[in-house]
Amino acid sequence: MNKKHWAVIPVSQSVLKKVYIAFVLLCMVISGHAQSQYNNVLTLQGRIKDFVTHVDVPGSKVEVLNASDSAVIASTEALNEYQNGEDKWVTAEYWMGIPRKEGNYILRVSYDGYATAYVDLPLLHLYKRETRRDLGTIFLKRPKTLNLEEVVVKTTKVKFYHKGDTIVYNADAFQLGEGSMLDALVRQLPGAELGKDGRIYVNGKFVESLLLNGKDFFRGDNKVMLDNLPTYMVHQVKVYDRLGENSRFLGQEVAGDKRFVMDVQLKKQYNIGWVGNVEAGGGTKDRYLARLFAMRFTDHSQLAIYGNMNNLNDGRKPGEGDNWTPSDLIGGLTNQQLAGIDYNIDARSGKYQLSGNAQIKHADNTIIDNTNRTNFLPNGNTFDRIVANNRNHNVTFSTEHRLYFEFKNANLDIKPYFNYQYFNNKSGFSLLTLSSSLDAFSKSQVDSLYTPMIGRELLRSLLAVIFAMDC
Repeated sequence: MNKKHWAVIPVSQSVLKKVYIAFVLLCMVISGHAQSQYNNVLTLQGRIKDFVTHVDVPGSKVEVLNASDSAVIASTEALNEYQNGEDKWVTAEYWMGIPRKEGNYILRVSYDGYATAYVDLPLLHLYKRETRRDLGTIFLKRPKTLNLEEVVVKTTKVKFYHKGDTIVYNADAFQLGEGSMLDALVRQLPGAELGKDGRIYVNGKFVESLLLNGKDFFRGDNKVMLDNLPTYMVHQVKVYDRLGENSRFLGQEVAGDKRFVMDVQLKKQYNIGWVGNVEAGGGTKDRYLARLFAMRFTDHSQLAIYGNMNNLNDGRKPGEGDNWTPSDLIGGLTNQQLAGIDYNIDARSGKYQLSGNAQIKHADNTIIDNTNRTNFLPNGNTFDRIVANNRNHNVTFSTEHRLYFEFKNANLDIKPYFNYQYFNNKSGFSLLTLSSSLDAFSKSQVDSLYTPMIGRELLRSLLAVIFAMDC
């Protein structure tokens, strides 16, 4: 049988102390070596964007060259993905490490369809503790246009397709008249219905918000964008269920925090700039129409000013429909004026949003209904003259603003609003019964019944008069 024997070797305190000191020195050497390696690397960071639209160009190739011989020292791809719940977005941010050595370098940025950008990168007088340098944003320009020989290309454009739960409409696939606005495009979208009040339905489902580049710009007033945004600026129209702010903040869906939206995406060349249109006209019987719309927008802000005044009861536009229903027209004569302003600012850092609008409306509707009636009676006919008039005078002013801050673990949402409404409605009714036909009297004589001085001939024929006034 094998037996194990253990021996205890006594060690003095001086020996233990020497071993401990040697261990500490070894750790210091290893740490110093790692720190030395870390200090020998300089991290470069930045972002790549389009020169015109200021939109990120993800996938751009970023290289650092030696200025003396153009040798590539390091390279990377400017691509970074973010996700917050179901929302995903991609940026052209990059990080790359190069040897921490002073000298003259060149940063080269390239991407298909853009001219290659070269940026001088002198790394001189580096600070001892500098391990990272932000190169800021580099903008890529598209090459100058070249005139090529004529080429005939024939293709079939798909009007719409499904991408997951999203319906995507291709605006260029629809035939629209020159100068058409967004409402003409929406009316042609398969499955979409546009009401006269600006309400939109897609496959029978009500669209709760009409967005512009993902932003709820004209809050609740679809007709401003429908009537004034030219269709030639539209790239795509997307319809989908969008999570609310609470869901996006928490990173998960909250019950009841979902909206069915229509998102109008502009073409890249129109993501920054001004758009405006003016319309004016006049006709017989003092009919007139005047309209103004101007909008300035960038990748992080929008501003719109609009106004409209007319006394036309028919809101249809030429070429948009072939159905004419007189019962849909507003009775009488309506004078209406509208003016408003909308703005939206999103911080590039994403930490706050500022938006708001102000609008004033005035409408004056007058309806006068004249009726001449003959009553056939055994003892002789009587003749009635009925006049009914209504006047509705309305003034409304509303303004709403929002300031939204997003912190690390909380958010702050401030929404002040003010609404003022003024209504002044009047109505009147009068009934005259005569023993003689109204055809025997002139118009001026009949009208004299409504004045203190009643015509003598009419007074002799007057059987009854009834006046009613409701203010």
